[in-house]
Amino acid sequence: MTIWRFFTGDNFSNFRKKPIIKFSIRNKHAYLLLIWVCFLIYANSIKGTFLGLDDIEGLAKNPHTLVYNWNSITAIINTTIFRVFGNNLLPQHLVSITLHAINTCLVFTFLKLFFSKKTSFLGALLFAVHPIHTEAVVWVSGRGYLFLSIFILAPYLLYHKFRDRANYYLYYILSLLLFFYFIKNESYIFGFYAFFPLMLILLDFYFKRAGRNCYLWIPFLLVVIIKLGLSGGAIQSKLMEYSNAPIIDRLIDTPGPYFYVFPGYAIFANLLLILFPAHLTFYHEPLVINIEEQMGGWTLLLAILFTTWLGNRKLCRDLFYVFLFYCIFLIPCMSPLPIASIMAERYLYFPSIAVIMGLLIIYEWNNNKKLALSILIIIMLLFCIKTVLRNNDYTNSFVFWKKTIIVSPNSDRAHINLGNIYFYKGNYKQAMLYYEKALNLNTDSELAKDNMSKALRRMDWSLTDFAKSRNYEYLIGWFMNDMIKRGVKLR
Repeated sequence: MTIWRFFTGDNFSNFRKKPIIKFSIRNKHAYLLLIWVCFLIYANSIKGTFLGLDDIEGLAKNPHTLVYNWNSITAIINTTIFRVFGNNLLPQHLVSITLHAINTCLVFTFLKLFFSKKTSFLGALLFAVHPIHTEAVVWVSGRGYLFLSIFILAPYLLYHKFRDRANYYLYYILSLLLFFYFIKNESYIFGFYAFFPLMLILLDFYFKRAGRNCYLWIPFLLVVIIKLGLSGGAIQSKLMEYSNAPIIDRLIDTPGPYFYVFPGYAIFANLLLILFPAHLTFYHEPLVINIEEQMGGWTLLLAILFTTWLGNRKLCRDLFYVFLFYCIFLIPCMSPLPIASIMAERYLYFPSIAVIMGLLIIYEWNNNKKLALSILIIIMLLFCIKTVLRNNDYTNSFVFWKKTIIVSPNSDRAHINLGNIYFYKGNYKQAMLYYEKALNLNTDSELAKDNMSKALRRMDWSLTDFAKSRNYEYLIGWFMNDMIKRGVKLR
């Protein structure tokens, strides 16, 4: 078998001979059931609160939130909710759950291009209840990743329908317009959405239509190139900012070039997190990457490629494409420069679809369907329990950050955010304790130092109190500088 045949799929058949989407009454029932499951599984999240982070500074206390930005659908929804309901979070959560339900229905439609209706429904159910999605669904500021998924799946489904009915150019135009709108106006998530054309190319190869459809990719690629050109200055400044971040020096405990370390770790660690979401936390840090984790992703890829020539070629080919599909939207996490977090649960909202597809491939390949179905049902039940429990963490900001510290005890940012909660409540001494802990964990944290300074201005500390602190030198220095700024003469 040649390389070309492997990539284009010659001599292999897809899971479905006719991938054209058909809508029936049974499909309607399936969609309604999926929507019901989404609202049921996240019902206990509607009493959630602002968690600090971007919720308070970026939304609740941001005056720009009340001004309509007609270019961004995310901004329009946020402004409408705040204008009508104020800081009432019930409509915020209902909107997020609704978006998750829309995504689940789109995932069901997307999976039907590859699998039978029954298998696709199981996959959509798994997507609906997966606990890795709680950060994107329940955290108000994580809603952008719900829109990201919608604006990936909807344009692709329109693009796919055009390929099946070549005379219906309206589908292709709508697909391109949706892509153009989102990539132009939702720039905060551009780093992930820019790889949508790679998804089109990959799946065209999978469906064996790359040869005659390659000209259809050009407009999508041009949109990305133009956007990169227009945003070149902003991207370069961000790269400069992140390249000087101290986190880069705390990631690796073994020497070696970054170019192979980050991809291997990002692929392997995020895959494990999707498959085994036992320890969920907002901050997966500090990261200490060992050799096994560096090579985990590369080993997995090589294993799939190697077994393609030894075992079931159709199975391995499908898993190979699913693996590439999973990797496409994790590319920002693999960058040698930390332009995005290497691990963040909200980033995995869309890539989790690829992992679910991998599980469904194994499910359909397994001859013992009853056993495979039983295992899937058990996994769904465990996921449901974990999701409901994780939703409870978001209902109280104190509980959320304390549990984050339990899972990530060495995260300086988790301690800072818990300190911020105490700060907003007026408990400045308790806030200082957590700011100090954060500074002890990361002595280079400018955020911890700034927040300590804000808390100190509201506290009546004597020099004796400063002397009791583990950060005595920093606090005394701050105290002296603050006295000078206020014009107090030191004797």
